[in-house]
Parts: sequence; structure tokens; C-alpha cells
Amino acid sequence: MKKLIYQLIFCFILNFSFTAEIFFPELFIYSEIDSTATMSSSYRINLSIDTGLKYNIFVGMGIKDYNIESMRSNFVQFSSFKIDTKPLDFLNFNFFLGRTKTLGYSEFGYVGFQHHKRENFEYIGYKDLSGMGIELSTIFFETIEPHLYLYSPDDTNIVSSDMVWYYRGENFFFEIYFGFNNIDFYNAYIEGRLLKRFGIFSYANFGKIELVIGIYSPDSKLDAPLVADDFYFHVSEKIKLGYFEQVLSVFSRPSSYNGYVETISNDIDVYASFGFATTDFGTGIENTVTYSTSYELSDKIGLYTYFNFANLVYKLGFYYSITGNAFDKYGFFLNISGNI
Repeated sequence: MKKLIYQLIFCFILNFSFTAEIFFPELFIYSEIDSTATMSSSYRINLSIDTGLKYNIFVGMGIKDYNIESMRSNFVQFSSFKIDTKPLDFLNFNFFLGRTKTLGYSEFGYVGFQHHKRENFEYIGYKDLSGMGIELSTIFFETIEPHLYLYSPDDTNIVSSDMVWYYRGENFFFEIYFGFNNIDFYNAYIEGRLLKRFGIFSYANFGKIELVIGIYSPDSKLDAPLVADDFYFHVSEKIKLGYFEQVLSVFSRPSSYNGYVETISNDIDVYASFGFATTDFGTGIENTVTYSTSYELSDKIGLYTYFNFANLVYKLGFYYSITGNAFDKYGFFLNISGNI
């Protein structure tokens, strides 16, 4: 039934696509040839269509899949559908089915399929708001945006409530998130079923230095103590001085990600890259060191080259595992990311 719904949605979108403007606010494609000469690809793509109709209606759709090894695989797996409307000058009203928003989204750092190859654990942001429901939002002083989400998460019939506040400044961006798994607060609390979750994300651009910080606590009971190993933690800095470019990231996985229990615990990943870069081209070396109780201390080193075209970053690379068992022995990859 769900497949039929998405097929009807696709036809609906196709009906507008010849006369409307199409945007890709999120695009990640990753292909790799590993040490066994096996090629696999993963992708996650969102598109948005400005229908040009009355009331500022936008239609969105998302597709994703993991570790595709042939065209016979499930090549297109629909992941979201969204209709954005603005019935009043001060109010946005949106309906969504599937993924509607990625919280903690960063355009650089330790994110995406290059660093996270396991199915359902790509760690693009710290949480996807996903399910079936509505979103209400407005804007104050051209910089502050409160968003309220009321929705039933995937595979449940319980209505959750989430609140996100955004601040969009000239050189700063802040995102504050808080939510509950059940809007029947009283009964859920009495029965011990009420869970909280919260997170914060910030981005700062100081010209030659960019910085992102993301911290997130997944679902836990109201009176449960906070445990460090349950948290998502991602901090990255990017420095560009003349033709020199450097990125340093520190990352730790939460106890669950988008409803999937994380099996890697007590972990820490450190990524660093150094290289030469111009406006649209860069090349250099990169190194990733990771440790957890699930595998040995592991280290891989690699070479990369990237170029920018049409607001997308095309990155080609080679890596070799020096020690440990967390990575394949070696591999070649192509990573495409950005938005159009």
C-alpha cells in the first residue's frame, strides 16, 4: 500500500515538473570499489518543486538507498513527500509523509556515506523528523523561526510533538530542539511511557574559519539520568588560509539514530585533512582514527581530490587501512554532495 501511495505521489510531482522550478536542497551520492573489487553505492536525495500555484505551494520528495551493488537492486526507494503552503502571510502550514527535516545538518565535517557506510546509519545530522503529520512555523524579526511538528513517527500510531527554534544571522546559525514521544503527556507520564529528546546545533563563519557543533540526546525517560555514551556529539572546524585548507572533526555516536539502535558504543572518531585548495578545486591527504568497544583501535589514511561544479562537490579518493579492523583494507571512492 505504501509503495502504491509513493507511485501516485511520483505521478503527481511529474505532472508539475515540466512547468515548475525544481530544487535539490539535499543531495548525497557515494560509490566505492573496495579491496574485493566490489562496487557499491548509496544515495540520499531530496527535491523540492515550486508549483507556481496559489498560496505558495511547494511539493517535496525524497529518495534513498544503501549499498546498491547492481541495477537489479531496489534502485529507487521513496523516503518522503511534503507539501509546503503559506495560507497566511505570517504562517506556514506543511503536510509531510516520511522524512521532512534533518536536524543538525552540516555541509562539512564527519557526516555522510564516506564516513558512515552502514545501512540506516549515515549520520547526516543528528535526527530526521520522519513520519506522517503537519508542521506549523512562522518568523520573527527576519531571523527567529519557531517550528512545531505534530506527527506519527514511522511504524507507530502514537502522535509525537517536537519544537525547533532557529536563529539565522549573517554569520551565525543556531538550532534548538526539544520534543516528546507522546502528546498524551499525563497518561504517558503516569504509565512511564513519556520520553524526552533534545538537541542543539550551531554554525559559525568567521571568514577564514568555519565551526559546527552538534549535540543530541535521543529518547529517554523524563527522570532518567543523562549518560554520556547515549549522546550524539559532532564538532568540526574548517580553516582556509590562502591556498591551505584544513578540516578537523571529532565524532561520537548516540545510543540510537532515527529509531535504530546503535550497536557501536563507547566510541570516538577523529578525522583530519590537510591540503591545497582554490575556489573550485582542492587536493590533499586525510586520516581517520576510530575506537570503540566494538572493534580495535583503527587508522586509515588516504588521498583525495575534489572540484566544485553547479554548487555540488565532487570528491574522488583512495584510502588504505594502516591498522585495526574497523575499515576495509583499501578502496577507491567518489562522493557527491551539496544542493542545487
